[in-house]
Amino acid sequence: MDYNSLISCINQAESLSDPQVINSEQRQRLRQACEKLSARLETPLDRLRRVTSGCYELPFLKLAVDTGIFDLFNEHKETGAEFHVSEIAAHTKTDPLLIGRIVRFLTAVGFFDVTVEGKVKATRFSQSVTPKSIVHDSILLSGLYAAPFVRLPWYLKETKYQIPDNGYSGPFQYALNTDLHFFDWLDTHTPERDAFHRMMEASKSSTSANWTDYLTEDRFQELVSSNQTPFTFVDVGGGFFDPQPVHSADVYLLARILHDWPDVQARQILAHIREAMGPESVLFVFERVFPDALHETNPGDVVTDATMMAIFASLERSEGQFKDLFDSVGLKMVHAWRRHAEDDVQAVLEIVRS
Repeated sequence: MDYNSLISCINQAESLSDPQVINSEQRQRLRQACEKLSARLETPLDRLRRVTSGCYELPFLKLAVDTGIFDLFNEHKETGAEFHVSEIAAHTKTDPLLIGRIVRFLTAVGFFDVTVEGKVKATRFSQSVTPKSIVHDSILLSGLYAAPFVRLPWYLKETKYQIPDNGYSGPFQYALNTDLHFFDWLDTHTPERDAFHRMMEASKSSTSANWTDYLTEDRFQELVSSNQTPFTFVDVGGGFFDPQPVHSADVYLLARILHDWPDVQARQILAHIREAMGPESVLFVFERVFPDALHETNPGDVVTDATMMAIFASLERSEGQFKDLFDSVGLKMVHAWRRHAEDDVQAVLEIVRS
C-alpha cells in the first residue's frame, strides 16, 4: 500500500462530515477502523505513553471544572468568545500562573484550542462540560474513582495479593483513608453523590432493556397463574442486610444489587431472602453475567469489573461464580434468561431454594 496515499485519504476524511450528523453505527465502525489502524502503528512505548497519559489528563480536567474554567466558556457559548489567560484568571479568581498551566496542558491535549493571537477558545469537548451533564459528572467523579485505581497495587501488596472481600475495608477505603463504604461516603459528599446518581440514571436510560425484557411471556404467565392467592412481588431495593419482612412471596427481585458486594456481604443478602422464601417462591437476579471463558469477555465489561473491585471490593460475576455463590447459601439456579443481543451480557437468573 502507498502510505502517502493512505495519509492523504485520512486527511481528506477528517473534513468530510461533522461527526454529529452520522449515525451511531457509522461512528462506531469508523472509530473501530481508526483504532485498529492506530494499534497497528503503535510501538510498545507509544502504547505505554498513551495509556499513562490518562492519569495526567483527569486531574487537569477536574481542576478546570473546580476552578470554573469550563463554566466561563459555556457562559459565552453563543458568542464563541475567546479569552486571554489573564482574563480567565480574573474571572475565576485564581492565580494566573496556575490557570496558565492548566489551560496550557488542556490545550496541548486537545480539550481547548488556541488562536494565533494567544487567546483560548472552546472546542466541541469543552462545550459539552456543562453543569449536570454526563461529561461534567464523569469529570467530577474522576478523582474519586482514580484514587483507588492508582493505589490498588499498594493495597494488594499490603494484603499479600488477596482478592478484596470486604466492602467496608477495600481499595476505596485504603485510598481515601476512610472506614466508610462507598455509598456511605457519598452521603457525606453532596456534589459527588448527586453526580453519581445522575450518572446511574443516565446509564439506565441509555440501555432500554429492563429485567422484564429477558423473561418470556410464557414464563410470566406461569408465574401469575400458578398461584390461587393474590400474586406477591417484592423488589428488594434496600434494607437487604436486615431480615426480609415479606415471607413466601411469589417473586423476589434483586436488580443490579449483588455486583456492588463481595461474596461475604452477598451471602448475607441472599441468606435473608432465602429465609423469607417459601417452597414455591422464585428469586430473580438481574445482573451482568460474564461468560466463564476468558476470551469471550469484551473490553467494556472488563473495565466495569475492575471498577467494582477498586470501588466496592466486589466483582462482576460469571455464570459459574453465580452458581457457586447461590449454592453456598442453599439456593439453586435453575435458568439463565438472556436476550442474546450483541454485546449484552446482562441476564436474569432464576433461583429457587435447594
